[in-house]
Amino acid sequence: MEKRNLSILFCDILGSTNLADSLPMVDFVKLIKSYQACVEQEITLQYGYIAQYLGDGILAYFGYPMTFEGTSVRAIQAGLNILSALDKLETAEEERHEVNLRTRISIHTGPVIITDVGRADRREKLALGGTPNVAARLQRVAPEDGIAVSEVTYLEAHDHFEFRPLGSHLFKGLSTEMKVFQPIQSRT
Repeated sequence: MEKRNLSILFCDILGSTNLADSLPMVDFVKLIKSYQACVEQEITLQYGYIAQYLGDGILAYFGYPMTFEGTSVRAIQAGLNILSALDKLETAEEERHEVNLRTRISIHTGPVIITDVGRADRREKLALGGTPNVAARLQRVAPEDGIAVSEVTYLEAHDHFEFRPLGSHLFKGLSTEMKVFQPIQSRT
C-alpha cells in the first residue's frame, strides 16, 4: 500500500448503447478501439497512466506511477487534448457511419491509497479512497463534450486555464456541496 495525491480522470462515451445498436458490431468494436487509442495517446503524452478500461469508459491517474508536480494541470490538458482529438475522430467516423460520438470527462484531485485489488489470478493496482468516487460522480454534471473538475483541481490549475463555473453540487457520499468548474482552454 502506498499513499499518494493523484488527479483522477474519467472519460466516457455518452449513449454507447445506442451507438452499439446503430452500428454493425464489427464497426462498433473498431470505433471503441479507435476511441480508446485516441484517449490513451493524449493521456500518455501528459504522463498519465491508464488504470482501467471499463467498456467505453477509461480511468486514468496523473501522479502514478511517476510522482510529479502539476498533476491537475496535466490532467486538464490531457482532457482538453482528448476533446480535440475525439472531435477529429468523430468527423472521420461520421463520414463513414453517420455516428455522433459524444463524451464526458471528469477530474478530481486528492489523496488515495494505491493497493493491489482482486484475486491472486487477476490482480491490479487501483487507487482507493474518496478521490476516485468523487471523480466518477463529477461526470454526471460534466457538459456533453466537456470536462467537469472539482474545486480542488480548479484551485491547483486556475492560473493555467480559463474556466466556466458549473455551480455547486451535492454528490452522493459528501456532506457539503462542491463547486464545479469547466476548463475551456489553456491560457498560454
